[in-house]
Amino acid sequence: MGGNALKLGDGVKVGNVTAGTQLDFWLRSDGLIRGNCANIFGTDTASNADGLQHAVAYAYNNYILLAFEDLYGGLHASGVDSATGKWNEGSDRDFNDVVVVLDIGEANVKALIGATVPEPSVTLSMFAVGAVGMFGLRRRRQSRTSN
Repeated sequence: MGGNALKLGDGVKVGNVTAGTQLDFWLRSDGLIRGNCANIFGTDTASNADGLQHAVAYAYNNYILLAFEDLYGGLHASGVDSATGKWNEGSDRDFNDVVVVLDIGEANVKALIGATVPEPSVTLSMFAVGAVGMFGLRRRRQSRTSN
């Protein structure tokens, strides 16, 4: 268990992925504190314990912005979820709890354009957070080329 916060512009290079490979991303909600009791939310809504969408993605220039909502349950839901017996966590459904920028290549981004676009309220917050992330990515790339 690390517990160290990521800094703006931190990144990981996965390397080349074979064409046709489907990637899935997920978030272990408050995993450092909750350990094995943490909720795991992914891009496949059917796999999320509450059956709700917890990830949204946007194409921005040649990148994909992927953002997560980290709290269990519907908008401002509280008490026990009658369907699952789990506690609702008063989610704000803002999808800005974890935002990552994926560089999957221009051709792949263009192939994905046309996917379903989430609600406008989510879009506005995503673009604001994504813009900050893009500035960090640009700064990191510029510092590498100047060294």
